[in-house]
Amino acid sequence: MNTFTDVWRKLSNKKYRTAFAKTQFKRLVPLQIQALRKQRGWSQEVLAENAKLTQGVISRAEDQDYGNLTVNTILNIAEGFDVAFVGRFVPFSELDRWYVNLSQATMHAPSFDAENAVILEDENKANIEAIAQEEGHPEAFKVDDRFRNVIGFGKAQRELEGKGQSTEHVLEHVPSNTQHGGGLAYEAVGNSSR
Repeated sequence: MNTFTDVWRKLSNKKYRTAFAKTQFKRLVPLQIQALRKQRGWSQEVLAENAKLTQGVISRAEDQDYGNLTVNTILNIAEGFDVAFVGRFVPFSELDRWYVNLSQATMHAPSFDAENAVILEDENKANIEAIAQEEGHPEAFKVDDRFRNVIGFGKAQRELEGKGQSTEHVLEHVPSNTQHGGGLAYEAVGNSSR
Protein backbone atom coordinates (compact mmCIF):
# COMPACT_ATOMS: atom_id res chain seq x y z
CA MET A 1 0.00 0.00 0.00
CA ASN A 2 1.33 3.39 -1.00
CA THR A 3 1.28 6.26 1.47
CA PHE A 4 1.29 9.96 0.70
CA THR A 5 4.94 10.17 1.80
CA ASP A 6 6.02 7.20 -0.34
CA VAL A 7 4.54 8.71 -3.48
CA TRP A 8 5.66 12.23 -2.57
CA ARG A 9 9.32 11.14 -2.32
CA LYS A 10 9.14 9.69 -5.83
CA LEU A 11 7.49 12.88 -7.14
CA SER A 12 10.59 14.89 -6.22
CA ASN A 13 12.06 13.65 -9.50
CA LYS A 14 10.71 15.85 -12.34
CA LYS A 15 10.72 13.07 -14.96
CA TYR A 16 8.93 10.71 -12.57
CA ARG A 17 6.18 13.21 -11.66
CA THR A 18 5.58 14.09 -15.32
CA ALA A 19 5.24 10.41 -16.23
CA PHE A 20 3.16 9.73 -13.10
CA ALA A 21 0.64 12.48 -13.91
CA LYS A 22 0.26 11.32 -17.52
CA THR A 23 -0.07 7.68 -16.50
CA GLN A 24 -2.70 8.44 -13.86
CA PHE A 25 -4.84 10.32 -16.35
CA LYS A 26 -4.45 7.75 -19.14
CA ARG A 27 -5.17 4.79 -16.85
CA LEU A 28 -7.59 6.11 -14.27
CA VAL A 29 -10.08 7.81 -16.59
CA PRO A 30 -10.68 4.48 -18.41
CA LEU A 31 -10.81 2.69 -15.05
CA GLN A 32 -13.46 5.10 -13.79
CA ILE A 33 -15.51 4.77 -16.98
CA GLN A 34 -15.52 1.00 -16.55
CA ALA A 35 -16.28 1.26 -12.80
CA LEU A 36 -19.24 3.62 -13.34
CA ARG A 37 -20.63 1.41 -16.11
CA LYS A 38 -20.41 -1.69 -13.91
CA GLN A 39 -21.90 0.12 -10.89
CA ARG A 40 -24.95 0.82 -13.02
CA GLY A 41 -25.04 -2.74 -14.35
CA TRP A 42 -24.71 -1.52 -17.93
CA SER A 43 -23.11 -3.23 -20.89
CA GLN A 44 -20.78 -1.28 -23.18
CA GLU A 45 -23.65 -1.18 -25.68
CA VAL A 46 -25.98 0.54 -23.19
CA LEU A 47 -23.37 3.16 -22.32
CA ALA A 48 -22.64 3.67 -26.02
CA GLU A 49 -26.32 4.27 -26.72
CA ASN A 50 -26.66 6.74 -23.82
CA ALA A 51 -23.45 8.54 -24.85
CA LYS A 52 -24.38 8.54 -28.56
CA LEU A 53 -21.15 6.71 -29.38
CA THR A 54 -20.36 3.27 -30.76
CA GLN A 55 -19.58 0.24 -28.62
CA GLY A 56 -16.10 0.23 -30.17
CA VAL A 57 -15.43 3.75 -28.87
CA ILE A 58 -16.55 2.69 -25.38
CA SER A 59 -14.31 -0.37 -25.56
CA ARG A 60 -11.31 1.80 -26.45
CA ALA A 61 -12.26 4.35 -23.77
CA GLU A 62 -12.13 1.58 -21.15
CA ASP A 63 -8.79 0.25 -22.42
CA GLN A 64 -6.13 1.55 -20.03
CA ASP A 65 -3.44 1.00 -22.67
CA TYR A 66 -5.23 2.95 -25.43
CA GLY A 67 -4.27 6.37 -24.07
CA ASN A 68 -5.75 8.51 -26.86
CA LEU A 69 -9.10 9.56 -25.40
CA THR A 70 -10.27 12.91 -26.68
CA VAL A 71 -11.93 15.49 -24.49
CA ASN A 72 -15.08 15.23 -26.64
CA THR A 73 -15.27 11.46 -26.12
CA ILE A 74 -14.88 11.88 -22.35
CA LEU A 75 -17.58 14.58 -22.30
CA ASN A 76 -19.95 12.39 -24.35
CA ILE A 77 -19.39 9.53 -21.93
CA ALA A 78 -20.06 11.86 -19.00
CA GLU A 79 -23.31 12.86 -20.70
CA GLY A 80 -24.17 9.19 -21.13
CA PHE A 81 -23.74 8.66 -17.38
CA ASP A 82 -25.55 11.98 -16.67
CA VAL A 83 -22.61 13.21 -14.59
CA ALA A 84 -20.05 16.00 -14.97
CA PHE A 85 -16.44 15.45 -15.92
CA VAL A 86 -14.11 17.91 -14.24
CA GLY A 87 -10.69 18.07 -15.84
CA ARG A 88 -8.72 20.65 -13.90
CA PHE A 89 -5.16 21.55 -13.07
CA VAL A 90 -4.11 20.61 -9.53
CA PRO A 91 -0.92 20.66 -7.48
CA PHE A 92 0.95 17.36 -7.20
CA SER A 93 0.01 17.09 -3.50
CA GLU A 94 -3.66 16.82 -4.53
CA LEU A 95 -2.83 14.20 -7.16
CA ASP A 96 -0.88 12.28 -4.52
CA ARG A 97 -3.79 12.37 -2.01
CA TRP A 98 -6.27 11.34 -4.69
CA TYR A 99 -4.07 8.46 -5.84
CA VAL A 100 -3.42 7.17 -2.31
CA ASN A 101 -7.16 7.27 -1.44
CA LEU A 102 -8.35 5.79 -4.73
CA SER A 103 -11.00 3.09 -4.36
CA GLN A 104 -14.22 1.90 -6.00
CA ALA A 105 -16.12 4.16 -3.59
CA THR A 106 -14.19 7.28 -4.64
CA MET A 107 -14.99 6.49 -8.28
CA HIS A 108 -18.74 6.34 -7.66
CA ALA A 109 -20.74 9.17 -9.24
CA PRO A 110 -24.55 8.95 -9.12
CA SER A 111 -26.54 10.32 -12.05
CA PHE A 112 -28.19 13.72 -11.73
CA ASP A 113 -31.64 12.15 -11.28
CA ALA A 114 -30.44 9.84 -8.48
CA GLU A 115 -28.66 12.71 -6.71
CA ASN A 116 -31.60 15.07 -7.23
CA ALA A 117 -34.04 12.62 -5.62
CA VAL A 118 -31.89 12.50 -2.47
CA ILE A 119 -31.52 16.29 -2.36
CA LEU A 120 -35.27 16.88 -2.77
CA GLU A 121 -36.05 14.32 -0.06
CA ASP A 122 -33.58 16.02 2.30
CA GLU A 123 -35.14 19.44 1.55
CA ASN A 124 -38.63 18.13 2.30
CA LYS A 125 -37.43 16.54 5.57
CA ALA A 126 -35.83 19.83 6.60
CA ASN A 127 -39.00 21.80 5.74
CA ILE A 128 -41.21 19.44 7.76
CA GLU A 129 -38.78 19.54 10.69
CA ALA A 130 -38.85 23.36 10.63
CA ILE A 131 -42.65 23.37 10.67
CA ALA A 132 -42.70 20.93 13.60
CA GLN A 133 -40.30 23.27 15.43
CA GLU A 134 -42.58 26.26 14.71
CA GLU A 135 -45.55 24.31 16.03
CA GLY A 136 -43.68 23.85 19.30
CA HIS A 137 -43.18 20.12 18.85
CA PRO A 138 -39.47 19.70 18.05
CA GLU A 139 -39.63 16.11 19.31
CA ALA A 140 -42.54 15.40 16.98
CA PHE A 141 -40.39 14.91 13.94
CA LYS A 142 -37.29 12.84 14.50
CA VAL A 143 -35.51 12.18 11.21
CA ASP A 144 -35.09 8.48 10.73
CA ASP A 145 -34.86 6.78 7.36
CA ARG A 146 -37.72 4.47 8.26
CA PHE A 147 -40.20 6.01 10.72
CA ARG A 148 -41.14 9.48 11.86
CA ASN A 149 -43.98 10.99 13.91
CA VAL A 150 -45.23 14.32 12.67
CA ILE A 151 -47.52 16.44 14.87
CA GLY A 152 -49.73 18.67 12.80
CA PHE A 153 -48.74 16.92 9.57
CA GLY A 154 -51.71 18.48 7.77
CA LYS A 155 -50.42 21.99 8.44
CA ALA A 156 -46.93 20.98 7.36
CA GLN A 157 -48.30 19.47 4.17
CA ARG A 158 -50.36 22.60 3.41
CA GLU A 159 -47.34 24.85 3.95
CA LEU A 160 -45.11 22.76 1.70
CA GLU A 161 -47.75 22.61 -1.02
CA GLY A 162 -48.16 26.42 -0.68
CA LYS A 163 -44.46 26.65 -1.53
CA GLY A 164 -45.01 24.46 -4.58
CA GLN A 165 -43.52 21.38 -2.94
CA SER A 166 -45.15 18.01 -2.42
CA THR A 167 -44.64 15.69 0.52
CA GLU A 168 -46.35 12.74 -1.16
CA HIS A 169 -43.22 11.29 -2.74
CA VAL A 170 -41.37 11.48 0.58
CA LEU A 171 -44.05 10.47 3.05
CA GLU A 172 -46.92 8.05 3.14
CA HIS A 173 -48.99 9.15 6.11
CA VAL A 174 -51.27 6.95 8.12
CA PRO A 175 -53.32 8.48 10.97
CA SER A 176 -52.50 6.99 14.33
CA ASN A 177 -54.96 6.52 17.15
CA THR A 178 -52.97 8.78 19.45
CA GLN A 179 -53.72 12.43 20.12
CA HIS A 180 -50.75 14.65 21.04
CA GLY A 181 -51.19 18.24 22.16
CA GLY A 182 -54.45 18.58 20.31
CA GLY A 183 -52.86 17.57 17.02
CA LEU A 184 -53.29 14.28 15.23
CA ALA A 185 -50.07 12.29 15.12
CA TYR A 186 -49.11 10.62 11.89
CA GLU A 187 -46.77 7.78 11.29
CA ALA A 188 -44.78 8.72 8.23
CA VAL A 189 -42.98 6.04 6.29
CA GLY A 190 -40.20 7.15 3.92
CA ASN A 191 -39.60 5.63 0.52
CA SER A 192 -36.44 3.95 1.79
CA SER A 193 -38.47 1.48 3.87
CA ARG A 194 -40.31 0.08 0.85
